Amino acid sequence: MPESIAIELITSAGEWETFLQELKADSSTAEQLQREAAGAAADPLLTVIAKRQPAPSGDPHDYLSTAPYWWPDPGRPDGLPWIRRDGEINPVYYDYDNITLARMCRRVELLILDAAVNHTPGAAEQAAEQLKTWFLDPETRMNPHLRYAQFIPGRCDGRGIGIIDTVQLIGLVDCISRLPFNSGWTPADLEKLREWFSVYLKWLKNSENGKDEEREHNNHGTWYDAQVVLFALFTRQPEIARAQIEHHTLQRLDTQLAADGSLPFELERTLSKRYVVYNLSAFAILATLGRHFGLDLWNRRGPAGQTPAQALEWLDARLFSANWPGRQIAPFQPERAAHLYHLGARLSGRREWERRSRELAVPPWLRLVRMPDS
Repeated sequence: MPESIAIELITSAGEWETFLQELKADSSTAEQLQREAAGAAADPLLTVIAKRQPAPSGDPHDYLSTAPYWWPDPGRPDGLPWIRRDGEINPVYYDYDNITLARMCRRVELLILDAAVNHTPGAAEQAAEQLKTWFLDPETRMNPHLRYAQFIPGRCDGRGIGIIDTVQLIGLVDCISRLPFNSGWTPADLEKLREWFSVYLKWLKNSENGKDEEREHNNHGTWYDAQVVLFALFTRQPEIARAQIEHHTLQRLDTQLAADGSLPFELERTLSKRYVVYNLSAFAILATLGRHFGLDLWNRRGPAGQTPAQALEWLDARLFSANWPGRQIAPFQPERAAHLYHLGARLSGRREWERRSRELAVPPWLRLVRMPDS
């Protein structure tokens, strides 16, 4: 049986090995990783069927989440339909599958990393058990669609915008590419996981919700592309990945980046720092994946001469200064930008951006194995 599945997606084999050696060399970080992984593993296995209420379909295997910035209308007795308050998260948002999904991804990532750094007995097997519980076990698996993602009471049972919930799976799949085969994770298990993602990818491309998200003009559209491209590469469908980049990502580069490198659609938001970093992170991932096809998206110039590389320069000059041009109604968490700076350094060869990534990545593994959320 091969020792590793050796899939090259976002993180290269060389990057991964260098990263592991750095963590191993820092005993305090390695110990912190082991503690966090042990804490995550101590909890019961996470599954989509454990939510308090099922989706409107009645099937507990159907993923369900609510829109984060929507609240009951105080002017109506029943609060319906809910109304939007951009940037203000309704606490009920934390009661659904999106939070369980985030915890599942974090758990698997920590266990895979702990197995690689500390060689903790059983860590890789525990990661595999969690993956099979969420994706493969007929009793507990998630159905491969997001029909009921980000529902809004009084308005809809789910919407295309909800597809952004599974952005977290991008980092998970990249990390899975470093999960060695073991007694609990076989080549057959990997093929079954690929089948799950293949069905999900088909739903993304063909459902009305998926088509709606593909038409989104801001970070939603960019992250849709990133999911489609990565899942297509993971499921050995490179023709789908390349077509998504050529027919959609190139257009987004032309329409979402201003001549000065700013991202106007994200600057309109009440959490503009967060969303500029978030959207540019998606472009950085797409640029990294584009290299599989010999495409240099990072330095591709749009109609006004703008490039994603220039956008990171624009961001770097303002993110931590007093001259930020947009609104940010909640404190910005600097570690959200660590992965973006790491990818930017890799794509541009800018050592100062890698230094910035290391400064922001607290804990250090945020630089490589964790994805920013929305």
